[in-house]
Amino acid sequence: MHERLLGEFAICTGRIPNELHSSKAPTRWTCEMHERLLGEFAICTGRIPNELHSSKAPTRWTCEMHERLLGEFAICTGRIPNELHSSKAPTRWTCEMHERLLGEFAICTGRIPNELHSSKAPTRWTCEMHERLLGEFAICTGRIPNELHSSKAPTRWTCEMHERLLGEFAICTGRIPNELHSSKAPTRWTCEMHERLLGEFAICTGRIPNELHSSKAPTRWTCEMHERLLGEFAICTGRIPNELHSSKAPTRWTCEMHERLLGEFAICTGRIPNELHSSKAPTRWTCEMHERLLGEFAICTGRIPNELHSSKAPTRWTCEMHERLLGEFAICTGRIPNELHSSKAPTRWTCEMHERLLGEFAICTGRIPNELHSSKAPTRWTCEMHERLLGEFAICTGRIPNELHSSKAPTRWTCEMHERLLGEFAICTGRIPNELHSSKAPTRWTCEMHERLLGEFAICTGRIPNELHSSKAPTRWTCEMHERLLGEFAICTGRIPNELHSSKAPTRWTCEMHERLLGEFAICTGRIPNELHSSKAPTRWTCEMHERLLALFGTPRLWIVEATLVCFASWRLVACC
Repeated sequence: MHERLLGEFAICTGRIPNELHSSKAPTRWTCEMHERLLGEFAICTGRIPNELHSSKAPTRWTCEMHERLLGEFAICTGRIPNELHSSKAPTRWTCEMHERLLGEFAICTGRIPNELHSSKAPTRWTCEMHERLLGEFAICTGRIPNELHSSKAPTRWTCEMHERLLGEFAICTGRIPNELHSSKAPTRWTCEMHERLLGEFAICTGRIPNELHSSKAPTRWTCEMHERLLGEFAICTGRIPNELHSSKAPTRWTCEMHERLLGEFAICTGRIPNELHSSKAPTRWTCEMHERLLGEFAICTGRIPNELHSSKAPTRWTCEMHERLLGEFAICTGRIPNELHSSKAPTRWTCEMHERLLGEFAICTGRIPNELHSSKAPTRWTCEMHERLLGEFAICTGRIPNELHSSKAPTRWTCEMHERLLGEFAICTGRIPNELHSSKAPTRWTCEMHERLLGEFAICTGRIPNELHSSKAPTRWTCEMHERLLGEFAICTGRIPNELHSSKAPTRWTCEMHERLLGEFAICTGRIPNELHSSKAPTRWTCEMHERLLALFGTPRLWIVEATLVCFASWRLVACC
């Protein structure tokens, strides 16, 4: 049972079903009932279809009833279906009792089930007792179970005692257990002592354990000393351990010295270690010097190291010089290195010159290099000219290069002309090229005509091409007609195509009817299609009925839809409705 919920998780006031105690698989929802929902998930007022109970596919909604939700998860007030008790699906809730919740996790006032102590499955809650919770993690006032000390599974809580918590991580006032020092599993807490915490990471006032220096596992904390922390990363006042210089593991902190930090990354005032120049591992910091930082990336005032030019690893910084930065990417005032033109690796910056930047992408005032036209690698910038940019994408005022029309690579820009842009996508005023209609590659733009756009997707005023109806590739736009769009997805005024009912591809929206939408998902007032009940594909919406939905993942886009039918699709890639 769950009594209150103030953060990401609801508070579990009852015991976990005995059946789950012996389960080895991780899953985040294992309690028995859900009462309310105000956050990520809608309220489930019906029972889970019997067909799903025996399904082995992972899903986040498996309990029978949902009534309320105040955070990321709804409050569970009932029992887990018996069928799930023996399921091996992953879950994040394994302790026996939860009393209060102030952050991402509820406070565990009881002991971890003995069954879990010897479990090798990864879990974020492994300490025996939790007293308070002020951030993402609760404060651990006891010692880590001895059983876990020899466990090789990755975990974010490995220190012995936690005294205070001001950020994502609690402050570790003790030493890392000796057992973990020789562990090769990746972990974000590896320094010996933490004194203060102002951001995502605590400030490390001691040295990294010698055992970790030779470890090849990736980690975000590898410098020897940290003095201050103002952002995501602490400021590194010392040098990177020599052991890491030859490491091939990817890491986001590889420069030798950091002086200030204003954003996601600290400002690198020195040169990248010579050891990294020949490294093939992907990294987001590869330029030699950084002077200022205004956004996600620091401004690169020097040239990209020559060693990286021939590297085939994907990287987001490939232009030679950066002058200013106003958004996610800095403005490229020079030309793309010739070495990259023939590179087959995917990259988001491929045009030759960039003049201004107002959104996620800079405005491309030149033509796409001829070398890229025949490239089969996926890219988000494929039109020939861009005039303005108001959202995630710039407005394409020209036609798509002829070379791309027959390309089978997935791309988000495939229509021929774009007139205006109000959201993530520009408004397509023309028809989709005939070449794309028979393409089997997944794409988010597949309908024939787009009239208006108020959210992430444009409004499809025509029917989905017949060619796509029998396509098995996952896509987020598969319903037959779209009338209006107020949120992430347009409103589906028709029924799901019969072809999709038997499709095994994963999708997030598979029910037949949707009545209202207040968050990311619309409310499902009908039953799940019979065809999906026996489907083994993973899906997040499997209950039969949903009554209300007020938010999801924060509510960056909270739209009220006054329609009777709403159709949505998949999770990250592309989805179908």
